Amino acid sequence: MSIDSQLPNALAVEAISAGTISELKGYSAINREIIYNSSRFDLQLIGKDICFVEVKGVTLELDGWSYFPDAPTERGRKHIDELIRATQNGHRAVLLFVVQIEYAKGFSPNALMDPAFAQKVREAAEAGVEVLAYRCSVSPYEVKITEKIPVKI
Repeated sequence: MSIDSQLPNALAVEAISAGTISELKGYSAINREIIYNSSRFDLQLIGKDICFVEVKGVTLELDGWSYFPDAPTERGRKHIDELIRATQNGHRAVLLFVVQIEYAKGFSPNALMDPAFAQKVREAAEAGVEVLAYRCSVSPYEVKITEKIPVKI
């Protein structure tokens, strides 16, 4: 497992560039830390359309299943509101959970820790925001995104 909080964004850029995240293939430019309305999104992809991506690093696991957040996150809910607004304005929006746990079988929002965040993820999915989770391989020498895992909202 990796707990580096700065790593998920870099991993996401690397995986998108390499085509590992199949849903995000085909973009010609990746911009970081883009301001949109009153939020800053982690990534903006430019190509066939404009896609805003908010990346969340996941380090909490219970019985082989991964969860986010591990503490209540008002900021996380605000980012999701902005993703919803982006879809309403005709853009593509993705909430990408980078699971830094090699053996994670799947991912869910942590409704016990932050029920409001879990509800916001449901609202986002219903509004057209794509919710994706990809797990990483983790070794002492390298961490990289390797494969998609199921999401249960």
